[in-house]
Amino acid sequence: MCTYLIGIDLGTQGTKTCLYTQEGHLVNSAFEASNLIMPGPGRVEQDPDELYGSVMRTISEVMEKSGIPPESV
Repeated sequence: MCTYLIGIDLGTQGTKTCLYTQEGHLVNSAFEASNLIMPGPGRVEQDPDELYGSVMRTISEVMEKSGIPPESV
């Protein structure tokens, strides 16, 4: 059975999730833009629930697009 790795970049602009082979080859990726809250000049906030949701949605998208069984990750 081949083993795959998931990497998640949770940044200000958005969440990017990538699925890689064990050798480091990109299999698939997904991106979701962040909803930035700007309560005042020079301030930017993000909702933790939205961040968590974006991680879960991008992981689901990558897994669905790749067809890789979850137990291989």
